[in-house]
Amino acid sequence: MNRIYLFAILLLINTSCRKSSKWEEIEGKNIKFGILNAIYFEDLNNGLIGSYTLEKNSKSENYDHLEIKPLLYHTKDGGKDWTLLKFEKNIKGGVYNVFLSKDTIFCQIDYDHSVLYKSTDLGKSWNKLNSTESK
Repeated sequence: MNRIYLFAILLLINTSCRKSSKWEEIEGKNIKFGILNAIYFEDLNNGLIGSYTLEKNSKSENYDHLEIKPLLYHTKDGGKDWTLLKFEKNIKGGVYNVFLSKDTIFCQIDYDHSVLYKSTDLGKSWNKLNSTESK
């Protein structure tokens, strides 16, 4: 019975990924990273993608003097153009999960623990909501 389900799922994936399917590949402008951690679209046009970048910092405690900094991009046109949303410089980690509803964004950033941030102005300012350490 499990083989039948597996076969059906593989057939569905194969059919949906063909060139005749309704998937559209869009090359987004202004995106400067390749590792994608989080993606969320509120509707066909408004969406967020999040990840991280590595920045040189000579004061970093890491042996390679690199720090993980969050990256979060917003689109209003279905992914054709993207705007980088800024975080405070002291925030470290990568974007792990995002949610968007109108002008409100929830963003989970993970480093050595997980922190949830909220913005009510499309990422112009951020408020830290909680911190759960996993040490």
